[in-house]
Amino acid sequence: MNACLSKKINKNRFAIETKADHIKDAIAEAISIASEKETSIKHAEIEFAFNGVIITINANSNRKQIYRDYCRARKGYIAKMIGPNTALLTLKDRQSDNRIRSRKKRKTQKEQRTAEVARQLHAAQLKEAIKNAPMMIFKDELYISKWKQLKIRRIRNDQNTKYLFPFMTNWARLMQKYMQDGETLDQCAKKAFAMADTDDIDIECYTAISILSELWIYGDQLKQWHNLSHEF
Repeated sequence: MNACLSKKINKNRFAIETKADHIKDAIAEAISIASEKETSIKHAEIEFAFNGVIITINANSNRKQIYRDYCRARKGYIAKMIGPNTALLTLKDRQSDNRIRSRKKRKTQKEQRTAEVARQLHAAQLKEAIKNAPMMIFKDELYISKWKQLKIRRIRNDQNTKYLFPFMTNWARLMQKYMQDGETLDQCAKKAFAMADTDDIDIECYTAISILSELWIYGDQLKQWHNLSHEF
């Protein structure tokens, strides 16, 4: 048994903390416990939480329908409190689920369109900002070759890094541009990062800083800025 009785809620209801990995196992476990309690407590009920849904079970609960309602609750079709009694879905239930599903789909599509418009606007702003920026400067010519080799190797091994090198190039170029205009690296690193990051590269920022600190002409300053600022 993967659960333990945690507390008595009232005379016939008990709360458990399940350790089951899957909801179907948790439901089966709760029904088993409810059946055991039923021998000494009439109409015993077991309550537990799973992924934000509060589920109440008794010895007669229909595990398939409990699972069905759990899925419906997770999708937002019904309230996140289900059981112990269930029933076959009516036509009205199905129509309600379909309306909510359609509404959620439209909302998701709208959010995706909004995000795409924002991404395109950001890309246009980056294109304009980078237009007159100097080319990326390496510590010396040997590092240019190392950069190219590293780029080929990383993209070959992990396609998810294909956005990393354009980002690093744009970030470095923007910082060089701002520094030409009189700013220090400490003053411009964060805003240059935000402008260069059109693909939510945040999760790769440590990799970017590591590579740039080794190869880029201002890499040592960037590493020092990062270590002191803790921006990422």
